[in-house]
Amino acid sequence: EEYATDALDAGLDVLLEKPLAHSIESAKRIVEAANAADGFCMAGFNNRYANPVEVIKGHQRNGRFGDIRHIEANYIRRRGIPGRGS
Repeated sequence: EEYATDALDAGLDVLLEKPLAHSIESAKRIVEAANAADGFCMAGFNNRYANPVEVIKGHQRNGRFGDIRHIEANYIRRRGIPGRGS
């Protein structure tokens, strides 16, 4: 949180890897700093730009789903538990 908010206050762009923060309060402070900053702030989630996600987001932008109020998604690894070489 300290590094992210200091960088945003300095006008720098920030990429945060998950977890975004270790508490809700800390996450709120980061969001407040990002909203007040001129810099760009983003949390990195490796599947955010995967093709299936892009397809769903395209349908959402086109209004196919109406007013979305909740989304639940799961991620399943094809190779099971991560290990050497996976």
